[in-house]
Amino acid sequence: MVDNKKIPIGAVVELSCLGSKAQADILEVLRRDEIQISIKQAAQLRENSVDGKVSLMDIEQVLFDRGHEKIKITLTDKRIRQYFPESYSKIQIEKIILRLIENWHKKQNK
Repeated sequence: MVDNKKIPIGAVVELSCLGSKAQADILEVLRRDEIQISIKQAAQLRENSVDGKVSLMDIEQVLFDRGHEKIKITLTDKRIRQYFPESYSKIQIEKIILRLIENWHKKQNK
């Protein structure tokens, strides 16, 4: 992942202090959610570890804590249109997507 620029070498140095289980858990989260880890996040995980161990909850909390970062997501027309009839307007599609997200959110909070 270092060679493919998925993980900065500085982050690898920080993560090398963790046990193999913690490293495997971090890798799983990175791959599962298609995210990258920063050196700062890796250092935070090392600092949070106890005897080289860090919980999955701690890993996710560090990797997904974006503070008040604004989120902008752009999906191409081609990517979206494969799921909707051509007759649907942009507003109709947005309403459906938001309703799906709301339903997903409700299930996550149960």
